[in-house]
Amino acid sequence: MRWFYPGVCPPEVHAWFEEACGRVRPERRTDRYLLLTDTDSLGAKLRGQDRLELKLRIGELPAARRHDAHGRRERWAKWSMKLADVHMDELVDHAWVAIKKTRWMRRFSAPSVGRLRSLRPDPAAGQEGCGVELAALEIFGASWWSLAFESSGADSRVARTFDVVTGAVLGRRAVPHTLEQDRSFGYPRWLQDLATQADHEAAPADSGGRFTALVRRR
Repeated sequence: MRWFYPGVCPPEVHAWFEEACGRVRPERRTDRYLLLTDTDSLGAKLRGQDRLELKLRIGELPAARRHDAHGRRERWAKWSMKLADVHMDELVDHAWVAIKKTRWMRRFSAPSVGRLRSLRPDPAAGQEGCGVELAALEIFGASWWSLAFESSGADSRVARTFDVVTGAVLGRRAVPHTLEQDRSFGYPRWLQDLATQADHEAAPADSGGRFTALVRRR
């Protein structure tokens, strides 16, 4: 479950994250996303300098509501591989979007009893847990921010882990920003919306791919 909003992340949201999740050191990196204008169920990302990640949406769950946070819950399958294992010549002739990220990330397990337990920020293979991520994003000089909850693990327990962690984190204090369901989606949909907006704002003679052309030049 993820939300995107334009502009710089409000200080009160960042303060909420630190109060709810604890203070963490930010991670800074630039990822490149494949721009797919005909589907928002598939995502491809060049993570840092050495990995290609693929995501496929395989289903949706009922929308979640926690205080003023209303979001879409989607199920994604994920694959990750080293770039050395990929035929790069098959990737470079496509539109890729560079996004600068500053991420604050905490992961928690959901024990049957007791308080949440902190885990490593990036899940190890097979490790169950739910991540809480606050991210400052920059794309073509424009600032955005995103808040996300992402649960992983066995299919039989991933929903419970998500419910327990989001209930605990959002239950401590409501996010000081209304999180609407119509702003809740994944990176593929967000990039599609940006591309559509850019093409609509372009002059009629340029409207057939202005955003894609800009991506290629970068």
